[in-house]
Amino acid sequence: MIRLGFAGAHELLFELIPVLREGDSFQITGIYSANEKSLFEISDKLLIQPVIIPETLFMRSDAIMVVGDPADYYDFLIKCLQYSKHIFLSGLGNLTSKQIETLIKLATEGQVVIHTASRLGFLDCIEDLRNSIQKPFMVEIIAMRAYKPANFLNQNLRKLTMKSVEVLLNINPAGILKVQPSAASVSSEVTDFIHVRVDFANGCFANICNGLISGQDQFKVKIIHKGGVVEMDVLNEEIILTKFGATRAESKKHFVTEKNPLIILTRDLNRFHELVLKSESEITSLEDSYSTVLLTSRIFEKAQIPVLMENQE
Repeated sequence: MIRLGFAGAHELLFELIPVLREGDSFQITGIYSANEKSLFEISDKLLIQPVIIPETLFMRSDAIMVVGDPADYYDFLIKCLQYSKHIFLSGLGNLTSKQIETLIKLATEGQVVIHTASRLGFLDCIEDLRNSIQKPFMVEIIAMRAYKPANFLNQNLRKLTMKSVEVLLNINPAGILKVQPSAASVSSEVTDFIHVRVDFANGCFANICNGLISGQDQFKVKIIHKGGVVEMDVLNEEIILTKFGATRAESKKHFVTEKNPLIILTRDLNRFHELVLKSESEITSLEDSYSTVLLTSRIFEKAQIPVLMENQE
């Protein structure tokens, strides 16, 4: 059993803590928050020991989970790694690329696990596809959100693009040679459509089209590789596989996208538990997330799209 402490008085804990208490993987050691009022309110309701001094939580715990925006707990995370504690992040929040680089460096030096929850409920399916792809030549990702006036904030376009980039880098994790974005304001006064071409070192190239201009939501992926074509409709949970050879063979299969954020988070915590028990130093998920953030930022910077206030939907 892993002794797990929490940082961040986030409402997600009201769902997560009962699930963890039902299992035998984690022993909850306490909770720390920079906001003492929220700390005592949530600790009283969830019957968790409140901790005022971070070092006290470090001494009690094998691992720390940061719930909410880790950018608010960046100094806390630095201290946590200095104490050689494993870390689980519920997300990247507003961490900058430089801050992520520093966390990766400290985790590597301390040989501790630092794991980030995935944003994709269909990540297992992507991994299965990658194993069946011989050599990718072209990846096309079209992700559109339905037309809504409230969607006209660039932060929503950024989120959509980040999701597309995460899918792309999971399909083809090769080095990137060139990024060529172009953006437009199709239905509003701010940018609501972006196209990106990405050229990879292994010869593959990708086209990403993201917009907030569609009549309905869609998320489709097409992969042309040596020996066939893969077409994936994420929202309809369907994959069409076409194989080339002496005869052309086509098959269709369905997959299940996990839509419950709590189940996705619990799945990732189970993976984190396995890594810590095996004493495996893994920062891969954070490095993958860093690559996603870095490429998305690069796209928006090159397209000269300003980052506006986030729309809370």
